[in-house]
Amino acid sequence: MYANTVLGIMYSIYVLLVLTLMGWFVYALTSPKKISLKFKISIGLWIAFIIASVTAFHTFTHIKFPWTRWQILKKEIISKKEIAIDIIDYKFHLPENPIKLKVNKPVKFVLTSQDVTYGFGVFRSDGTMVFQMQVLPGHANEIIWVFQDAGKYTIRSTEYSGPENWKMVLKDAILVEK
Repeated sequence: MYANTVLGIMYSIYVLLVLTLMGWFVYALTSPKKISLKFKISIGLWIAFIIASVTAFHTFTHIKFPWTRWQILKKEIISKKEIAIDIIDYKFHLPENPIKLKVNKPVKFVLTSQDVTYGFGVFRSDGTMVFQMQVLPGHANEIIWVFQDAGKYTIRSTEYSGPENWKMVLKDAILVEK
């Protein structure tokens, strides 16, 4: 929970920095008097500060976002473990409960729907999303994932699919071990 609060505060600061830059730009465009060199230099320094802040923010939070090395190279990753999950009539049908996986080992999830479009989301125990995908009926919907942290993960539908959708939650359905 703490990490999410810090990220929320950081994004708020980030937005405020960009909004102040926009305000300065609007002021420069609408000002009836000529803009001084001192003002132009201060805007340039402010832009440099924003760029440095954004770069630092993304550097320190890159683990939280899904652009880790294995995802960039995922086309080259071959998964030795495949998990087939069918979704029928608002129910996930798992091959085992819980699904047992290993940390840092690629796993391929293959999901099929027999009736409507569903969502397939995997969530950490604190409620933050690990990943999600749409599951279209009549197709083999695939995603390869590498879990980086051991723990229990919950599966839930992330796509509204009808009045029974709210029941589509399987708590601790995935167990990732070292």
